[in-house]
Amino acid sequence: MDPSDQTPDVNNISRRLNRPLLGLIFALVAILLTLATPGAVRAEADVKIISAGAVSEFPDGIQFSLEFESDAEIEEVAIRFRVAGLGSSQYNYLVLDEMGAGSTKAILISGEYFLRKNTRATYSPPGTVVEYFFEITDANGEIAVTDSQELIYMDARYEWDTVTIGPVTTFYHGPVKVRATSMSQVAVDTLDNMGPLLGAEIETPLRIVMYNNNAEMIGALASRSSAISSELITEGQAFGQQNVVLLLGNGRRAGGTISHELTHVLVQRATSGGVLSIPLWLNEGLAEFGNVDPSLSYVRYLEWAVDTGRMTPFESLTVFPGDPNLNLVAYGQSRSVVEFMVLEFGRDKMTELMATVNSGIPFERALRLTYGMSTRELDEIWRSEIGAGPLPDKFVPFSPAQSTATPEPSGGAVGLITLDSAAAAGSVDLDDSTESDDPSPTPEVEEVAEDAVEASPAPESTVEAQPTGTSGGCSAPSQSGTPLEASSAALTILPLIGLGWMGFKAIRRRRTR
Repeated sequence: MDPSDQTPDVNNISRRLNRPLLGLIFALVAILLTLATPGAVRAEADVKIISAGAVSEFPDGIQFSLEFESDAEIEEVAIRFRVAGLGSSQYNYLVLDEMGAGSTKAILISGEYFLRKNTRATYSPPGTVVEYFFEITDANGEIAVTDSQELIYMDARYEWDTVTIGPVTTFYHGPVKVRATSMSQVAVDTLDNMGPLLGAEIETPLRIVMYNNNAEMIGALASRSSAISSELITEGQAFGQQNVVLLLGNGRRAGGTISHELTHVLVQRATSGGVLSIPLWLNEGLAEFGNVDPSLSYVRYLEWAVDTGRMTPFESLTVFPGDPNLNLVAYGQSRSVVEFMVLEFGRDKMTELMATVNSGIPFERALRLTYGMSTRELDEIWRSEIGAGPLPDKFVPFSPAQSTATPEPSGGAVGLITLDSAAAAGSVDLDDSTESDDPSPTPEVEEVAEDAVEASPAPESTVEAQPTGTSGGCSAPSQSGTPLEASSAALTILPLIGLGWMGFKAIRRRRTR
């Protein structure tokens, strides 16, 4: 029998239905959907709002409070809130307190709800916009809804001032307005430069929260592994969906940091429609391509890796190596290959690649459609261009435990980290940076214990549920070129090793002649 003969004739069935009955069914379904919609106002309760607001108590959370008068008995009061850029709203219920008669009939009622944000799963960065409103339901089932409001969830430890240029607002505290103004201008210039390359819109407001030293910055970040936190300094961290960048403002290369992090935000905007995010090597490579003040560290480490055969295939750079020297090499590779892609094939090709990923096509297929090659083929062409050795036939991907990536808060943080001692940097005041510009990589690479670095799971699901598909974590030791060793004793011999390595290379060059 022809399979098509078994298919019901939908048109004939629908014609047999009684049209008035069908209309009644549709009407009932519409009513049920309306009643089931969260926050639907069926009637307005008789209440008078005295005050409704929210206060940031960062890093612990947000205190929501409401005060109103009502003639009727109150059944419940709900707070509905949403982190701007992170999907649907969430809700919870206030704890109510009847304060006594407000008039001859109305009762004065107050209520509070504390939204905790002091865990890795619930963390939101300073500068996050939280939208919220209250719903008051009385005993008769009537509902009153307050006007929607916004709270900028700022670090409550400081009194903040702002500088705004175009769509960029920089939050700062202390006598550093000139620096804040400069950072805003760098951000606007980065929008103008990298926005068209990535095909990202540049009108959505962006917030930069600038801290004056590392001790302040540490208190604003989500927790990291003890090994990472004790040895590395986070210079910047981007939250693309929230349009927030955290910035350590005391470095001479703060402008480079903000341009790097802002490029991450633009990448997020350009590919937000994609099912899967772009690979980490491309994300970080683009961020360094957009860096207005790049360090020479990545170049020197890449040269060292080319000479010693220590490069990692891009197919494996969905996470970066846990070894700090190879981590620097990975960033050098990423920046170099992106520069090659843009200069060799033109800016329009990169724009097209971003648009193809944004349309929902997986990255590997998008790369083939745009550039006519796979990641491995791109790697081979690029290696030939820079004079590196051929790709290995087989390469075992890094496991999460071998990666510098640490569990990131919901919303997909990406951040820039230096290799300076965090303890030492905690006492550095603004503009007192002592970072090194001209490092010499050591030929001996010391392993980092695998159990010293935490795994990197997907963003966790919480009461304040966040969407998937966020950008990956960034732990870029970009500004200091000194390799991160496991002991302070090793650090004291790095200059000697570096000099020895350069001498060895010089002797080898003479012999090859």
